[in-house]
Amino acid sequence: MTVHNFPSPPVEADALKIEDVIAALGALVRLYDNPDTPTEDAAVDAAQEGRPAYWTTAKYHNQVARLLVEEANQAPHFDDEQQRQRGGLRNALQKWADDRSPIHARRTIPLLGQLIPLNAAAISEFADLQASAAMNIAIRTAAAVRPTSVVAE
Repeated sequence: MTVHNFPSPPVEADALKIEDVIAALGALVRLYDNPDTPTEDAAVDAAQEGRPAYWTTAKYHNQVARLLVEEANQAPHFDDEQQRQRGGLRNALQKWADDRSPIHARRTIPLLGQLIPLNAAAISEFADLQASAAMNIAIRTAAAVRPTSVVAE
């Protein structure tokens, strides 16, 4: 398992300044050598609007991870205010993640592992979705290994 030491994004909502997000984003783009101006602009726009904003460790060759971060930074298109509050990541995962795929990189946990939250809203959303994904995997694993019968000795 690879452990990443990411530059720390700003985490205090009250102290958050868009300049901090822009600086963190610039540092991450340089660190991972993965510039993508439209996606960078979408992340800054999301942060400016108070929505969760993300970057990724993925480069251009990991198209699913790049599409996931691009979609996660877009404003959700819902009329329901409650769904709008959830942010774009849940919707992006529904579109791009496939936990039944034989391709490991398409699964939820690896995709989340390549995302970097840039603001407090993203950190909160990310933690909720990561916990939910882990619970779903645990439930499926338990169901797969459940013994069908117990033999007393």
